[in-house]
Order: sequence, then C-alpha cells, then structure tokens
Amino acid sequence: MKHCFTRVELLLIVGILSLGAAFLLPVAGRAAVQSQTTLCLNQLNRLNAGLNAYADANDDYFPTSSPANYQAEWASLVAPYVGVKTETSAPADAFVCPADARFRSLTYGDLLAKKSSYGINGYGVCWNNQNGQGVRRAHVRNPDMLLLADADGWIVVGYAGEGPARVPKARHEEGKAVNILHFDGTAETKMVNAEKPEDMYKEGNLPTHPFWSRNMR
Repeated sequence: MKHCFTRVELLLIVGILSLGAAFLLPVAGRAAVQSQTTLCLNQLNRLNAGLNAYADANDDYFPTSSPANYQAEWASLVAPYVGVKTETSAPADAFVCPADARFRSLTYGDLLAKKSSYGINGYGVCWNNQNGQGVRRAHVRNPDMLLLADADGWIVVGYAGEGPARVPKARHEEGKAVNILHFDGTAETKMVNAEKPEDMYKEGNLPTHPFWSRNMR
C-alpha cells in the first residue's frame, strides 16, 4: 500500500530542507572565499619562482625597466619565467588574483600596459637610490621585506603619498586581509584594519619595518 504524505508531513520536509540550505549556503560561500585566498597565495608562490629565475638569468638583479626609472614594467619581464609567451595575445593568468574583480584574465599585452593584480615593492626591489640602478638579491638584508602584494597598481610603495593605487589592496577576508610575498619566499595572508589607504602603514598592518626596507631595523 502506497504511503501518501500528509500536508503537515510535506511542510515539515520543506522546512527541514530550507533549514539545511540556510546552513549550507553560508558555509559554501565561506569555502569559496577561502579558496580564492589560497589560489592567490599559490599565484604569489609561482611569481616568486619567476622573480628568482629572472634574477638568476640577470646577474642577480630584480626586474627594472631602466637605471633611471624605478617604475619597472616588472610583470612583462618576469612573464617568460612563469611560462607566459611574449606575444600580445598570450594568456598571462599567473598575474591574476581570483579575488580581483577587475580581471578575469590577462594577456602579455596587458602586462606591457602595466596591468596586474599584484604590485611589486618599487623602492625595495626595483630601485636602489644609492646608484639609481636595480636591486640585486645580495643587496637585501631583510628576509621579511615585501616583494609583491595584492594591489590595484603594478607597483607599491611604503607610504600613501603616491595615491591609493600604490598601496597594497585588502581584497581577502571581506576586505580585511591582504596577501603578500616576502623576500624569503614566504607567502602569507596578513589581516589588516585599514579604513583608508594610509591606514595600511599603521602598526599591526604593513608599517615601514619590517615590510619595506631592504635592511634590518
């Protein structure tokens, strides 16, 4: 004999399913956010390998566009060392953070136009103010120095005076964390409390030391 659900039983089943969905959806959303953060850290590790491969092939120098210009087109120089072809339309997704709403993909041509989800430490990595040339890895005495960070610009500096595009971007953990890569190769998610760009350099966030200087304090 077939059992027919009563209206009360059907309402009970619908209620249980709705409760389950209400519980699972936030969990799934949280997992997706964490996945983006992890994928971004993987991208930074990949770019770290590319930066060091570039230095290996260029007399230990980090990428810089010219002795007189610290604003290096670093991404296009590193691209071949992370498997990107030097063709305008070639995919360059190694330079895309999954949490960066501006880009779903990038090409080598975009890198030449200084588009990237990550900014390089302009003063610490690309420019040596002692001689106006690039920085050698051997010049760096601070293993915690920032190499790359989530950013809206291709280059970041340790103060807000050059505008918000030059400040690391907190795009993880609902805008409360920034992914960064250190000189020693460590990629980490750094929790920050920054309501405005200049807050990024307060103690507890990314102050001048130890994140920006080539030398130890």
